[in-house]
Amino acid sequence: MTRGLRAVDRPVLIAFGFIVVLIILGSIYNRHAPSALYLLQQLQVASFLGIVASGLMLTILLGQIDLSIPWVVTIGGITATAAAGWWGESWTALGVPFAIACGGLVGLANGLGVAFLRIPSMVFTLDEMAIIGDLAVSGRINLEGLVDGTITLDELGSTIDDLANRRTDAVKILVDPRAG
Repeated sequence: MTRGLRAVDRPVLIAFGFIVVLIILGSIYNRHAPSALYLLQQLQVASFLGIVASGLMLTILLGQIDLSIPWVVTIGGITATAAAGWWGESWTALGVPFAIACGGLVGLANGLGVAFLRIPSMVFTLDEMAIIGDLAVSGRINLEGLVDGTITLDELGSTIDDLANRRTDAVKILVDPRAG
């Protein structure tokens, strides 16, 4: 090779080859796969996943793991879209900051639980994931009620306590089936 050109790394060349193969196979399955709009959409998804993966990489480099990421991302999407429904179309621009704030609160809870309570990160974030999933899917919590004042923080606390007790009962039954 000439002095000005750098040798191509073999892993980069292999990864690029797989990308080309995937695009070719995708175009056989879906004729829109090689279009510019489709490839732009894939780059947007990859950039989003890259941000999430870089945060998880830092967590793993610190010797911990965060299992609550899927539900934190989900609750971010739920709260971002709900913000427009709660406060009207003029507040749509605040949906993303609202979702980031909700994710930050979950991250703060995870950090406090792992750092100060010394609960192993796998256990704490797995339980956090279960609680967030229960809150998001079960409909047992009405976030809109917090905004318009029809639900109090005491009622929110009792809902979270109910979910935690239900989860604890489920673990007791899994450990000792005679406990149920």
